[in-house]
Amino acid sequence: MKKQKDTKLRIDAYRKVGTSAALQIPIYFDKLPSEIGGCLVRDSHIVISEEEDYQTQLFVYCHELLHYIFNHIRRGAGKDRVLWGLAIDHVVNNLLTTVLELESVNWVEQHRFILFRDIPDGPAELIYRELQRLVDKTKKEGKTEFKFGGKTIRLVPLTVDGIRPPKHFTEPLPISTGSLYEFGNHLKSQGSVSADVLREIDQGYKSQVPWERVIAARILSFIGKKVATPTYTKLPYYQIACDVRLAGNYKKEFNLVTAFDTSGSISQQELSKFCAEYQRVEKLVSEHWVYVIDADIHAVLHNPSYDELVANLRGGGGTSLAPPFEDVEKRKLKPDLFVYFTDTFGTFPQKTPTYSVIWIVVRTFQTLDIRVPFGTVYYID
Repeated sequence: MKKQKDTKLRIDAYRKVGTSAALQIPIYFDKLPSEIGGCLVRDSHIVISEEEDYQTQLFVYCHELLHYIFNHIRRGAGKDRVLWGLAIDHVVNNLLTTVLELESVNWVEQHRFILFRDIPDGPAELIYRELQRLVDKTKKEGKTEFKFGGKTIRLVPLTVDGIRPPKHFTEPLPISTGSLYEFGNHLKSQGSVSADVLREIDQGYKSQVPWERVIAARILSFIGKKVATPTYTKLPYYQIACDVRLAGNYKKEFNLVTAFDTSGSISQQELSKFCAEYQRVEKLVSEHWVYVIDADIHAVLHNPSYDELVANLRGGGGTSLAPPFEDVEKRKLKPDLFVYFTDTFGTFPQKTPTYSVIWIVVRTFQTLDIRVPFGTVYYID
């Protein structure tokens, strides 16, 4: 295996990607199996096929750098490796062609790199979810292939237009989070950046913390603003003549309502993850009402335990978003916050509630441009 001696490849990569990581990561050249795709990571080095021409070597080096800058390996934990590989390859190759203009789209396709057409540029989680949905749909229909982004994807063995996608390796590289910051600034210096690309950069930053903790932290922050209200104790009249009150302990009264739309795109696994995080939230909540709903309310739980909450997450019918709000009014509950897990595909209540509402929505191809009549939308990527 030969180590890179001259600096031309590094400097050209630095000019295109704009991050100092391009100048720091050790590069080696070696003969690689054809299924690798021209590049792999081994022993904290990027290994590039010595049989490729310089143009291809530069492309695959920048390609591999972007995978690690965006923290794609960690973000893919627990996901189907092949589908995740297709998603992250599309994101990276799209950046290298349409944004950084390293090569043309036709050049990428001629060299059999993954690049889909007429789909969002990112984040990778969005594309992965759509691929997963189409794979599940194709299997249920008893079919063996489907169309996606202008290409035919066959299931067994998985191929894209008859080509098996390259394998992705999971060895770490010594790239810091500062590289993503450098890359983001470099993109901005190139001109306008699409919202999809900005979401991919944002996911790179957020990937250090699981999404369920991010959402729980936002709710905790909201609760914290509400519970910091001091109580007051009035002194007995025989101790002091005037009416004086002394500051006492802080109140910790916070009423929370949560609704889980079990008909939508949020999976049982994702709901269970958030339920686990709710154990942190519960310590600051005095009253917690939980609704499990699709077209109808399946369960209404009052201060449920974690096990009780998870056991009742069932459904599968259509969607109507209004019943929990109607039941809150019927029971004369006075929530400080209403948190709704849903894809928002349903009938909203006609009346805007007086309390704060947070909508937790999984970002998919169908939920990119949702509009809600009230409340704040937080996306899960």
